[in-house]
Amino acid sequence: MSSCAAKVTRRGCECRNPMLYRIKDTRESDSGYGYRCYGDEYFDLFLWYDNGRIIQFQLVYNKFKRAHALTWHEERGYLHARVDEGNRPRKKMSPILVMDGEFPKEFLVNKFREESMEIEAGISSFVMDKLRSI
Repeated sequence: MSSCAAKVTRRGCECRNPMLYRIKDTRESDSGYGYRCYGDEYFDLFLWYDNGRIIQFQLVYNKFKRAHALTWHEERGYLHARVDEGNRPRKKMSPILVMDGEFPKEFLVNKFREESMEIEAGISSFVMDKLRSI
């Protein structure tokens, strides 16, 4: 597994790699759960763990154009939303998720399969299974 030294900002991973890579130094979230981040030029993948088990992920796609996010949580299920970057006249606000648009399932399943070959097989399979089950 390769890793990327790019940093994670409020906008996401600054990676411009063509394949998903693990971002270094993303071990634990503020909530105390385990946390990992992967990124490339199209996707950011954020994972939260509890005792080694994935309990939530967020897959941000098309991140440098009109970004959208698919969030899955083991208790709350799925949420698909557009990322509103918070660009307002004379003021920059924090990005937020807003309801918007259809989920391009087949396209994302195929693109994620292509770009996730370098990450751990268990993570790739887990996310693929969730994408397929929508």
